[in-house]
Amino acid sequence: MTHNLLRIASWAAVVLLALLSLVPGTLRPHVMASGHIEHFAAYFLTASVWALAYRGWSKAILIAFLLSAYAGVLEILQLWVPGRVSQFSDFLISANGAWAGAVAVAILRPFFHQQKVG
Repeated sequence: MTHNLLRIASWAAVVLLALLSLVPGTLRPHVMASGHIEHFAAYFLTASVWALAYRGWSKAILIAFLLSAYAGVLEILQLWVPGRVSQFSDFLISANGAWAGAVAVAILRPFFHQQKVG
């Protein structure tokens, strides 16, 4: 059951990234002092949930690549959103967050799933 919830949460996070990236600038909420911290945190958390839902190193690498590409697409789409600015630095920060989240989960997962020897 938890595995299915993680998969639902991972897809919901992707939709939320699009919504927050493509709303006009006046409607976008700011939850942190720095936009770069917001970008990193959003993609780090999204990639982490994806890596928890879809396990394995090869999937973590795929998740990081796909979320990085997604960040690029969303930055380009912001060119047509009133009050939004598309910046290469935002893309780089988002991509780094995606890589950090996916790799962190892939590295740390074995430590949390070790079976105790009796």
